Amino acid sequence: MSDDYTERQKDLPFSCASRTPQSGNFPLCGCVHNNKITTEREDIVTKERLKKELSKVDDQLAGLQARKKDLEEQLQMAEDAEKMKFIEKNKISLDRLALLNKVSEEEILSLLKQKEKEQAGQAEKEAGNHEEKQVIN
Repeated sequence: MSDDYTERQKDLPFSCASRTPQSGNFPLCGCVHNNKITTEREDIVTKERLKKELSKVDDQLAGLQARKKDLEEQLQMAEDAEKMKFIEKNKISLDRLALLNKVSEEEILSLLKQKEKEQAGQAEKEAGNHEEKQVIN
């Protein structure tokens, strides 16, 4: 039985008695990961593989970001073309378009002023409610 154990021991990468490698292919120290002995060489190979994979993902990401930017530009161009077709279809002159744009700007400013007034009125209401609560306490 001990001969059988000795034969199996020869097949191990490390000697159970000395904890040193049986062949010159392994470095002198190793690490244990998930109950498996890994050598420094395997750790380096793993790190190199991970760095290579990370570099590949970075390249893919850069490519996807460039594609996204290109698609966004194409979408903007398509929207602009659609607007131009609408203008041409309805025979809107440049002067009328400028007037519509100005009216649109004025409407926006008017809406913003109205919203500011509403917010100011609401702030005054809240301040009044706060004062009433202090008087009650």
